[in-house]
Amino acid sequence: MNIISYKEMRKLGRDALRGNWGLAIAISILPLLISLFAYSFSKHPLSIQFLILQWARRSADYTSIDYLSILWDLIVSGSLIMGIYLIFIHLARGNTTSLSHLFRYFTDGQLYWKATFLYGLTWIYINCWSLLLFIPGIIKYYAYSMAPYILIDHPELTPNQAITQSRKMMDGHKVELFALHLSFLGWGILCILTLGIGFLWLIPYISATDAQFYRKIRGEMDPIDPTDHPPL
Repeated sequence: MNIISYKEMRKLGRDALRGNWGLAIAISILPLLISLFAYSFSKHPLSIQFLILQWARRSADYTSIDYLSILWDLIVSGSLIMGIYLIFIHLARGNTTSLSHLFRYFTDGQLYWKATFLYGLTWIYINCWSLLLFIPGIIKYYAYSMAPYILIDHPELTPNQAITQSRKMMDGHKVELFALHLSFLGWGILCILTLGIGFLWLIPYISATDAQFYRKIRGEMDPIDPTDHPPL
């Protein structure tokens, strides 16, 4: 994939967001707001999580506090992240979608557990590889990056099977996706100059482009003619 193709992939990402920017921004910030609410609720003296954390502190078992934080993250984050992937792949394919899809994986027990285990296994695998060196962790991050899309398209798979399929799919494409992400670096610098406000638009932009990248390497698209659209 050459530099023209990267520009074209970004164009496809913007096309997917046309008329859907409000939804894309909402699903990008809503999980953060939910996490902040959950964190605030955990500080309430009547919440179960608060009582457990207080017990752990009194027991001087700070490792338990870390484990509880990770568990709390797993309970919520896995399904929310899958909902985000679901919406962006719908947008990339031109399908109708809505904010309700963000919570799709909370409404079905089997889907919920698959989303949770996929999130947990990916986190474990990437962190285990990162123990060796930083670079292997990055490589595995990109190797497993298509697993959520694969599980959406093939819900009959187990989380481990989705991860394996992603690893095979990304064979020969990890550098391409890494370079595609690097092509957003200039936008990232501009977002920093806006005190982070620009990330409200950049994060959905990258997410939509990633979904188009999945469609591209999956073979859903015809070869792209870079002269069809002017590069950004």
